[in-house]
Parts: sequence; structure tokens; C-alpha cells
Amino acid sequence: MSAVASHRAPASRLDRELDAYLPGVLLRHLAETPDATVRTLDGTVLFTDISGFTALSERLARGGREGAEELVEAIDRSFNALLEVAHGHGASVLKFAGDALLLLFDGPGHLARGCASAVGMRRSLREVGRLETSAGKATLRMSQGLHSGELHLFVVGSSHRELIFAGPGATAMALMEKAADAGQILVSPETAARLPGRCIGAAKGQARILVAAPPVPDEPLASFALPAPELVAAGLSTEVRAHLVAGPQPPEHRHVTAAFVRYAGTDALLARNGPDAVAAALGELVTCVQRAADEHQVCFLESDVDADGGKLMLTAGAPRMVGDDEDRMLLALRDIIAIESPLAISAGVNRGTVFCGDVGPPLRRSYSVMGDAVNLTARVASKAPPGEIYATGGVLERSATRFATVELASFSVKGKKRKVQAWAVGEAVGSRARDGVALRFPFVGRDDELTLLEEALEAVRKGAGRLVVISGEAGIGKTRLAEELRERATGMTRLRATCEA
Repeated sequence: MSAVASHRAPASRLDRELDAYLPGVLLRHLAETPDATVRTLDGTVLFTDISGFTALSERLARGGREGAEELVEAIDRSFNALLEVAHGHGASVLKFAGDALLLLFDGPGHLARGCASAVGMRRSLREVGRLETSAGKATLRMSQGLHSGELHLFVVGSSHRELIFAGPGATAMALMEKAADAGQILVSPETAARLPGRCIGAAKGQARILVAAPPVPDEPLASFALPAPELVAAGLSTEVRAHLVAGPQPPEHRHVTAAFVRYAGTDALLARNGPDAVAAALGELVTCVQRAADEHQVCFLESDVDADGGKLMLTAGAPRMVGDDEDRMLLALRDIIAIESPLAISAGVNRGTVFCGDVGPPLRRSYSVMGDAVNLTARVASKAPPGEIYATGGVLERSATRFATVELASFSVKGKKRKVQAWAVGEAVGSRARDGVALRFPFVGRDDELTLLEEALEAVRKGAGRLVVISGEAGIGKTRLAEELRERATGMTRLRATCEA
């Protein structure tokens, strides 16, 4: 392994907990050119997709909180070994989503270091990828795609600065990873031409299989100073930032509504008008998504790369539970899909039980949401044409806001034996009546709250007005407490208004 060291300069302050949640290249960008929206460089990118964690998450979900903690331990142990290899070769982790790694290598010998990381990580996974868990044995596998050349990074957004990797370099890398089978490392034709012949194996379509890494030059990489903590915090979305600032929280499995907003057309826009035009288009899109997410209390979780574009992942119900997840998500998506953009924008939304929590070794961490429900969300989103939102039935059934919908022909998706049924979602057209509870049990507990309500009622009976706000997380009993108040307000005129999301 090369003697390349980490190129982050030592922090001068102890309060740097959020640094691990941002990639090194973004930390450097925020420190050196915080106002710039484009960063173009010659480098190598390696996309590593790990398979096996989603299935393990589904099995460990039966173990409740202990199962979630066991999954975090498995993820951290595996990625600690993989990132030790990557960091040893000077990698910057652009994206870390719990089951995938997007690595950037720039500076001297970036192609050799990228290849050495790919080969070394595959070797390391053979050792750490055989897991023994309370839910049985599991074997992790990886597929990898690598590309080297001119790369474009965009730092855009208003409520936070989001790092987006897009352009022909991102497309080439994404296509390589999608074509790679488990255990394979595929390199683009342009990259293969820059490597010694002994490093290249058989062709697979237009790609070539990487069989060995070239020698890695033993050159130290230049270090950089870290940005101010407030700039680091500004690189995290509103909801993720609040989650992290609140302190460590245990991982868990919970019901979450997830959506992917897809955008396409970055490559043609870059070729036609240059990187500044792409930065402007991405900036408008990301700002719109941030505004809609913050307005409807939805989490802008992360961005991801794709051929000729990418996707933005939104979640409702994680990291914070608010209630009315389906309403808020659909309304946010309707706001997003209505914007005018030179990019083609579409979305898909689904709900289900997922794992959510902070994962990763100390050097690089991420708040991740993963599971079969998230995978299905991505598959549904991939079917939606530009200008459309596709939603599964569970989302629409639980939404108190009614939307105009068109039932779609069922379609097959990867990883599902049965075809998926979805609907195209149009404008909001009204409200759905909330069903009452047929059997009412006696109200017990909440003595302090009931005392406050009784005092308010007594004040009203004496002619003094009162305003009482009942707030709390979803499922805590707000509606039942309000019903108890109404029942105790005998002899009084009671007015009720239902506010939808």
C-alpha cells in the first residue's frame, strides 16, 4: 500500500464532530473557495456498490432496537476496513449511503491510487464480508465502476450547500458500475487506454475488466486547512443538521415515506452551455427542493449520481417524526415537479419499514436510511417520465389530502417477483375524511396535561379565553387528548376544524 497520508490538516479545535459527515473535497472547497459553485479537476472516481446489507437489514428488523444496533455494528466494521484501504490511497468519500461508496482521487497518481483502492477493497471484503449475525450468516459482495479524466463537481443550494457530481465523467462511472457483476471492477474505455496492458482483462461491452493495479507513486498529497465549523454545518441539510446537533441517537427500524427526485440532461447542457449553466440549473433545482422540503417538514437526505444526471432523496418520518408523512411528501413533490428547468425532472415515492441511523467509521460517517422500501422507491422513480410523480398505493391510501391520480399498468422491477402497482399523482383536489375509532377505551394517565386542560375549561366558563397548544411526535396521543377535552367541555359550543398538511 502507498504511504499516502490523509490530506486533511489537523483541526485546531476539538469541536469538529460534523467534519466526518462531509467529504474531504467539500471541506477543502468550503475552506478555499466557499462561494464558488463549480469545481473542475482531473481525477479518478470509483463507485463501489455493496450488496447484502439490505437483505440483512430486513432480517434484523425482527430484532427491534437490538437488530438495528447489530446492523450498525456490521456496517461500521465492514466499511471501516474498506475505508482504511481507500484513505490509505488518499481517497475523498464523495457519497456514503450505508451500502455504497463514491470515492474521488485527485492529485499525483490519482488513477493508480484509484485502481489500487478498487483492488484492495475487493480483497478486504473477502475477509470482512462474511458476517455472523443473530439472524444467521450473510455474505457481502461488491461491484465497482471506475473512470478517470475531467470531472465536474457542483456546490449549490440555499438552506445548505449540496455537493453534486455530474457531467460526462459521472455518467461514464455510473455506466461502468451498472454493468459490473458482483466481484468485477469495470473501467471505461478512456480509462483503459491510460493503463498498462497487464492491468486490463477481457472486454464487457464497451467496458474493460480491471485485473490488476499499476504501481502507486509514493508521493504525499498536499494537506488543507479545515473550514470554520459554521461552514461545515452549512454543508448539511436542515433536518440532518438538527438531528446531529441534538446528539447521538440510537439506530432503529421505523416506517418512513421515501422519495427520489430524478433529474436528467446535465451532459447535453454542459456540452452546449458549459459548467456554469449546469451549476445554475442544479442550483435552482436544489434550492426549490430545499424550500419545499423545509416548508413541508420533509428531510432532504442526500444526493446521488446517475448517468446523465442524478437523484435527490427525501424522507418523511426520519430522522424526525412529525406525522402526516404521506401528505407532506406528496405536497412537497407537487411543488418540486412544477418548477421550470432545463433539466428533465420526475419523482417516485413509496413507504415502508426501513433502517435509519448514523453509520460509518469515525473518519467518514453518514445518517443513512436503507431497506427494501428504499430500493423499491428508486425503482418506481426510474419508471416516472419527466414531469410526473409515481406513487405506490400505500402512500395514497394514508394521505389525508386527496390527489388526482391515474392508475398505471403494473410493471416489473428488479428484485421483485410480483409486478408493482403505482399511480401517477396530479394536483391536490380535496381532503379525505379521517375515520373515527369504533371502540373507545377509558382514558388513563396524562394527569398533568388533564389538569391544565381542566383549568383552561374552568377559566372559559368564567368568561376568560384560553389558548391551549397540544404538540408532540406522531403517535404520542395528541388526538386522544383533544377528544378528551371536547368530551369534558359539556354545555359549551364546540367548534372543530381539521387542518391538512
